[in-house]
Amino acid sequence: MKNIMNRFSLLIKLVSLCILLCNNVVAFAQISEKDIENNLIGTSMPDYTFEKVRTVSDVLYPEIPKVQKMSLKEFYGKWTLVYFWTRNCTPCIRSFPKLNEYQKSFSKDVNVLLVGINDQYNIQMKDFFDGVRLVQKLNSLSYTFDTVLVRKMNIVYSGTALLIDPNGVLRHVMLGEDITKKQLQKIIARKD
Repeated sequence: MKNIMNRFSLLIKLVSLCILLCNNVVAFAQISEKDIENNLIGTSMPDYTFEKVRTVSDVLYPEIPKVQKMSLKEFYGKWTLVYFWTRNCTPCIRSFPKLNEYQKSFSKDVNVLLVGINDQYNIQMKDFFDGVRLVQKLNSLSYTFDTVLVRKMNIVYSGTALLIDPNGVLRHVMLGEDITKKQLQKIIARKD
Protein backbone atom coordinates (compact mmCIF):
# COMPACT_ATOMS: atom_id res chain seq x y z
CA MET A 1 0.00 0.00 0.00
CA LYS A 2 2.85 2.37 0.87
CA ASN A 3 4.42 1.68 -2.55
CA ILE A 4 1.17 2.63 -4.30
CA MET A 5 0.94 5.85 -2.27
CA ASN A 6 4.53 6.77 -3.18
CA ARG A 7 3.80 6.20 -6.86
CA PHE A 8 0.62 8.24 -6.64
CA SER A 9 2.48 11.06 -4.89
CA LEU A 10 5.17 11.01 -7.59
CA LEU A 11 2.50 11.11 -10.29
CA ILE A 12 0.84 14.13 -8.65
CA LYS A 13 4.21 15.91 -8.48
CA LEU A 14 4.93 15.18 -12.14
CA VAL A 15 1.52 16.42 -13.27
CA SER A 16 1.97 19.58 -11.17
CA LEU A 17 5.40 20.18 -12.71
CA CYS A 18 3.97 19.74 -16.23
CA ILE A 19 1.16 22.20 -15.52
CA LEU A 20 3.64 24.71 -14.09
CA LEU A 21 5.93 24.39 -17.10
CA CYS A 22 3.06 24.68 -19.59
CA ASN A 23 1.75 27.82 -17.88
CA ASN A 24 5.21 29.39 -18.01
CA VAL A 25 5.57 28.62 -21.72
CA VAL A 26 2.16 30.14 -22.48
CA ALA A 27 2.97 33.22 -20.40
CA PHE A 28 6.32 33.58 -22.19
CA ALA A 29 4.57 33.33 -25.55
CA GLN A 30 2.01 35.94 -24.57
CA ILE A 31 4.67 38.35 -23.34
CA SER A 32 6.64 37.98 -26.55
CA GLU A 33 3.54 38.43 -28.71
CA LYS A 34 2.70 41.58 -26.71
CA ASP A 35 6.27 42.78 -27.22
CA ILE A 36 5.84 42.38 -30.95
CA GLU A 37 2.55 44.23 -30.88
CA ASN A 38 3.83 47.08 -28.71
CA ASN A 39 7.18 47.55 -30.39
CA LEU A 40 6.60 46.74 -34.04
CA ILE A 41 3.02 47.58 -35.00
CA GLY A 42 3.19 50.50 -37.40
CA THR A 43 6.84 49.93 -38.33
CA SER A 44 8.25 48.74 -41.63
CA MET A 45 9.12 45.07 -41.86
CA PRO A 46 12.80 44.25 -42.16
CA ASP A 47 14.10 43.61 -45.66
CA TYR A 48 14.40 39.85 -45.53
CA THR A 49 15.00 37.29 -48.27
CA PHE A 50 13.82 33.71 -48.01
CA GLU A 51 16.14 31.27 -49.76
CA LYS A 52 13.46 28.88 -51.05
CA VAL A 53 9.88 30.04 -51.37
CA ARG A 54 7.67 27.45 -52.98
CA THR A 55 4.72 28.66 -55.00
CA VAL A 56 2.19 26.48 -56.73
CA SER A 57 1.90 28.15 -60.09
CA ASP A 58 1.43 25.26 -62.48
CA VAL A 59 -2.25 24.39 -62.79
CA LEU A 60 -1.51 21.14 -64.63
CA TYR A 61 0.93 19.89 -62.00
CA PRO A 62 0.04 21.59 -58.69
CA GLU A 63 1.92 18.89 -56.78
CA ILE A 64 5.20 20.29 -58.18
CA PRO A 65 5.82 23.71 -56.65
CA LYS A 66 8.08 26.32 -58.23
CA VAL A 67 11.05 27.11 -55.95
CA GLN A 68 12.64 30.55 -55.92
CA LYS A 69 14.51 33.03 -53.75
CA MET A 70 12.12 35.81 -52.69
CA SER A 71 12.34 38.95 -50.62
CA LEU A 72 9.47 40.00 -48.38
CA LYS A 73 9.36 43.16 -50.52
CA GLU A 74 8.25 41.07 -53.51
CA PHE A 75 4.98 40.38 -51.68
CA TYR A 76 4.27 44.09 -51.17
CA GLY A 77 1.65 45.85 -53.24
CA LYS A 78 -0.91 43.58 -51.58
CA TRP A 79 -1.66 42.76 -47.97
CA THR A 80 0.67 39.97 -46.85
CA LEU A 81 -0.23 37.43 -44.21
CA VAL A 82 2.90 35.69 -42.89
CA TYR A 83 1.94 32.66 -40.82
CA PHE A 84 4.56 30.94 -38.63
CA TRP A 85 3.89 27.29 -37.80
CA THR A 86 5.51 24.07 -36.56
CA ARG A 87 4.69 20.43 -37.16
CA ASN A 88 3.48 19.92 -33.59
CA CYS A 89 1.00 22.81 -33.76
CA THR A 90 -2.27 21.03 -34.51
CA PRO A 91 -4.34 24.26 -34.69
CA CYS A 92 -1.82 25.58 -37.25
CA ILE A 93 -2.20 22.54 -39.48
CA ARG A 94 -5.98 22.63 -39.13
CA SER A 95 -5.98 26.25 -40.27
CA PHE A 96 -4.14 25.57 -43.57
CA PRO A 97 -7.30 24.83 -45.62
CA LYS A 98 -8.87 28.06 -44.33
CA LEU A 99 -5.74 30.04 -45.26
CA ASN A 100 -5.68 28.32 -48.66
CA GLU A 101 -9.29 29.43 -49.18
CA TYR A 102 -8.43 33.02 -48.14
CA GLN A 103 -5.62 33.05 -50.69
CA LYS A 104 -8.08 31.97 -53.40
CA SER A 105 -10.85 34.36 -52.30
CA PHE A 106 -8.64 37.42 -51.82
CA SER A 107 -5.93 36.74 -54.41
CA LYS A 108 -6.20 40.29 -55.82
CA ASP A 109 -5.63 41.85 -52.38
CA VAL A 110 -3.76 39.33 -50.19
CA ASN A 111 -0.67 37.12 -50.33
CA VAL A 112 -0.52 34.30 -47.78
CA LEU A 113 2.92 32.95 -46.93
CA LEU A 114 3.32 29.98 -44.61
CA VAL A 115 6.67 29.96 -42.81
CA GLY A 116 7.48 26.58 -41.28
CA ILE A 117 9.83 27.02 -38.35
CA ASN A 118 12.67 24.75 -39.37
CA ASP A 119 14.77 24.24 -36.25
CA GLN A 120 16.24 21.36 -34.23
CA TYR A 121 12.78 20.57 -32.84
CA ASN A 122 11.06 20.53 -36.23
CA ILE A 123 13.11 18.32 -38.47
CA GLN A 124 12.08 17.23 -41.95
CA MET A 125 9.51 20.01 -42.19
CA LYS A 126 9.45 19.99 -45.99
CA ASP A 127 8.65 16.29 -46.20
CA PHE A 128 6.02 16.67 -43.50
CA PHE A 129 4.40 19.66 -45.20
CA ASP A 130 4.48 17.99 -48.64
CA GLY A 131 2.29 15.24 -47.19
CA VAL A 132 -0.06 17.70 -45.50
CA ARG A 133 -0.24 19.84 -48.65
CA LEU A 134 -1.29 16.90 -50.81
CA VAL A 135 -3.81 15.52 -48.31
CA GLN A 136 -5.39 18.94 -47.65
CA LYS A 137 -5.19 19.95 -51.34
CA LEU A 138 -3.34 23.18 -50.57
CA ASN A 139 -2.88 24.45 -54.10
CA SER A 140 -2.84 28.22 -53.59
CA LEU A 141 -0.40 28.91 -50.77
CA SER A 142 3.19 30.05 -50.99
CA TYR A 143 5.39 28.46 -48.34
CA THR A 144 8.94 28.32 -47.04
CA PHE A 145 10.90 26.98 -44.09
CA ASP A 146 13.00 29.36 -42.03
CA THR A 147 14.21 30.26 -38.56
CA VAL A 148 16.12 33.51 -39.13
CA LEU A 149 13.07 35.78 -39.52
CA VAL A 150 11.44 34.02 -36.56
CA ARG A 151 14.41 35.01 -34.41
CA LYS A 152 14.62 38.53 -35.89
CA MET A 153 10.96 39.16 -35.10
CA ASN A 154 11.17 37.43 -31.68
CA ILE A 155 8.39 35.00 -32.61
CA VAL A 156 8.21 32.35 -29.90
CA TYR A 157 4.67 31.10 -30.43
CA SER A 158 3.83 28.76 -33.24
CA GLY A 159 0.66 29.95 -34.93
CA THR A 160 1.57 33.63 -34.91
CA ALA A 161 0.39 35.55 -37.96
CA LEU A 162 1.72 38.92 -39.08
CA LEU A 163 -0.47 41.03 -41.32
CA ILE A 164 1.61 43.46 -43.37
CA ASP A 165 0.02 46.25 -45.38
CA PRO A 166 0.74 46.79 -49.10
CA ASN A 167 3.52 49.28 -48.20
CA GLY A 168 5.40 46.77 -46.01
CA VAL A 169 4.22 48.10 -42.63
CA LEU A 170 3.27 45.61 -39.91
CA ARG A 171 -0.37 46.33 -38.99
CA HIS A 172 -1.61 43.33 -37.02
CA VAL A 173 -0.20 40.44 -34.97
CA MET A 174 -2.65 37.66 -34.22
CA LEU A 175 -3.07 33.94 -33.89
CA GLY A 176 -3.54 32.47 -37.34
CA GLU A 177 -6.31 30.13 -36.31
CA ASP A 178 -8.30 33.14 -35.06
CA ILE A 179 -8.34 34.96 -38.41
CA THR A 180 -11.79 34.98 -39.98
CA LYS A 181 -12.82 35.77 -43.53
CA LYS A 182 -14.98 38.65 -42.27
CA GLN A 183 -12.08 40.10 -40.27
CA LEU A 184 -9.77 39.92 -43.29
CA GLN A 185 -12.41 41.61 -45.48
CA LYS A 186 -12.78 44.45 -42.96
CA ILE A 187 -9.02 45.02 -42.76
CA ILE A 188 -8.66 45.06 -46.55
CA ALA A 189 -11.65 47.39 -46.98
CA ARG A 190 -10.36 49.88 -44.39
CA LYS A 191 -6.91 49.88 -45.93
CA ASP A 192 -5.44 50.22 -42.44
